[in-house]
Amino acid sequence: MHRKRKMLLTMATPVRVKRGEGLLSLLIIFECLACFFIWWGGLVIARGKQPEHHNLDRVEQQRRADWVRNELEQRPWLWLAFELLAMMVFADWILTKWEQRPWRAAMLWTIAMVVVLVVVVALTVHFGWGMKPVKV
Repeated sequence: MHRKRKMLLTMATPVRVKRGEGLLSLLIIFECLACFFIWWGGLVIARGKQPEHHNLDRVEQQRRADWVRNELEQRPWLWLAFELLAMMVFADWILTKWEQRPWRAAMLWTIAMVVVLVVVVALTVHFGWGMKPVKV
């Protein structure tokens, strides 16, 4: 009798299971960090203080472009197969994660934030609300 009573007690007690809330929080933090860096990049561009970019000389650029063009011309089916395989793996990963509620919420949150970002940029460009460079 004592054993059966203990079993009923444990069955009635809710079990707290960690369902990936830590990963969800980490994903949201990374998304906020990415938005901050996008904003910071826009601020740097608007203020006119862009970092110096190391330009490759024309010969190096031409050599790389020729290599890519030759690869695609010689093995187009191989590259298409690699791209198809990558898309299938990515789609499988998305569908697997979509079944888990926290990941579904994170994906929907990310899509919503991308839509908000696109709308804000479109409105900014449309109404001319962009930041003008400051002449010092």
